Amino acid sequence: MANPSAPDYKALLDEALKQLRRAEEERQYEAALRTQAEEQQQRAEEERQHEAALRTQAEELTRNTTFDEYQADVYNIVRRYLQPASASAPRLFSSLIALEDLGRSLCQRPISSEKDLEGVERYGKDRHVHDIVSELCKIPRLARSFD
Repeated sequence: MANPSAPDYKALLDEALKQLRRAEEERQYEAALRTQAEEQQQRAEEERQHEAALRTQAEELTRNTTFDEYQADVYNIVRRYLQPASASAPRLFSSLIALEDLGRSLCQRPISSEKDLEGVERYGKDRHVHDIVSELCKIPRLARSFD
């Protein structure tokens, strides 16, 4: 006969195992949070370093004296962003083939008036320059470097 005042060892063991499982899950969750926080801090530090480098580059741009030097520096900063050594370049703009096709279509008939010239400038240059600048301004790190 079972003693009614004796503890239920099976229930006690089950409860202890549940508590151990909960404690282990909490430990794993906290470890995952710590790892995630460390990764975020590392990414933030890398971002700060990259922004500092871009700011330094932008400051160097303002010290240049000639427009040609300024233009070359801007080109190099944008080129380094769009063609990083460690990754593939993002596809943000029209391909060279599309631009060449546009050039052929714009040159099919001779320019005979100022209005024709304005159209060639607008479709052959201005629109593409606007597209490029708009895409570059959408990239926060790059946009901040030119403030």
